[in-house]
Amino acid sequence: MSSDDHDDHLYVTGSDVKNFIFCERVVYFNRVMHIEPMLMSQQFNAKLEHKTEERNEMRRKGIRAYKDMEICDPSSSTTVQEYGLPKHPNYKVVSQRLMATAIIDCVLEDRYGRLIPVEYKSMRSNNGRAYSDHIYQIAFYALLLEDSLKRVSNEGYIHYNDIVVRIKITDGMKRHVKRIISRINNIIMEERLPPIKVNKRKCNGGCGYRYVCYGY
Repeated sequence: MSSDDHDDHLYVTGSDVKNFIFCERVVYFNRVMHIEPMLMSQQFNAKLEHKTEERNEMRRKGIRAYKDMEICDPSSSTTVQEYGLPKHPNYKVVSQRLMATAIIDCVLEDRYGRLIPVEYKSMRSNNGRAYSDHIYQIAFYALLLEDSLKRVSNEGYIHYNDIVVRIKITDGMKRHVKRIISRINNIIMEERLPPIKVNKRKCNGGCGYRYVCYGY
């Protein structure tokens, strides 16, 4: 399995999509102003745990490690029954048409040739479900895989500390991701600061940029 090696720092990334869903201003601070986020200790530790999980995954074979893990899916409570599938850790994919790129934690190939993106999160799930920004991050990966490699990608997995969540990726989700990519490109190219949409009292600073928006 191969992908285009072209790279461009203006291309939209999976982190951009996740940040956009979380707060559009994060995209501006990160991609336009190049301001470093002020990470709290738990966020820094999460980054280290993520890298450790990536190294562990590279030593596993196929998706045997998924055995007996419950999959949280609104329409199904099944578990993964497929073992030993080909996989590609830290897989880079580029779409010149979409002006987007990503390095996916792991890409699996099922027996029908479909591609399954896998993302690791060093945090707990949202009460057994995936967070919306993570859902659209994995949908972004599926869209890139389809566009670049011309192969079907209609599901993905998100590893949380407490559960593995299966995400069914629909055509509607992919269309929404395309709109998000367009809006992110507008922020970057026009260097336009999005308005604050989160009440100051409700913003917990999880993005690392509260000190920029509010001065502390």
